[in-house]
Amino acid sequence: EVKDRLKGYQVGGYDFVNKPFDEDELLAKVRVHLYLQHKEHQQQAMVGVMRILQHELRTPLNTLELLKEDLSDNTVNTKNLQMSIDSLSGLTHMVKNSLRLIDVITNTIHIDAVPGLLLPKLGRLQSEFSNEMQDKDLKLEVDIDTNIKLNVDWDIIQDVLKMIMDNAVKYSKRGGVIHITSEEIEDKLRIHISNQGRSIPKEE
Repeated sequence: EVKDRLKGYQVGGYDFVNKPFDEDELLAKVRVHLYLQHKEHQQQAMVGVMRILQHELRTPLNTLELLKEDLSDNTVNTKNLQMSIDSLSGLTHMVKNSLRLIDVITNTIHIDAVPGLLLPKLGRLQSEFSNEMQDKDLKLEVDIDTNIKLNVDWDIIQDVLKMIMDNAVKYSKRGGVIHITSEEIEDKLRIHISNQGRSIPKEE
């Protein structure tokens, strides 16, 4: 009855199946709710991307602000200029990766999955950050099964790992250790990158 449905709404219900139910109507309801759930997950993922962008844009924009001040004073500090060039390069790369991630979230990108071993890819990651790690006297410890093989789009995976590794290096204390481990959860693999040092400030 209507009063029963109203009572259900009051305690948090948002849809009902009356008995006896029609099979086609029930399947249609399930499809609608699965679609709405999918859209909600997409929205949450997009919010996550925006938060990453907000965090990652701070450093390059601050560097460009320094260059703007130099130019307004008709003096260009060589160090600031080089930092600005590096920041622009990083900014371009970050925007490209963010757009690709948005395409993945919205299912508008073709993922080129190729089977391959994980450990050699992590070795490349270590090479890319070798200078930054040497400057801070950081040590990298990788505890990954040598036989782990994944069927993924390695370009996307590498870009995501670079973003996480960049933060780990940036916020590690001098002489600290960065750990890379993995954890199998059912049919998925979770990669953990942890560091010793302060956490990312809330304002960043």
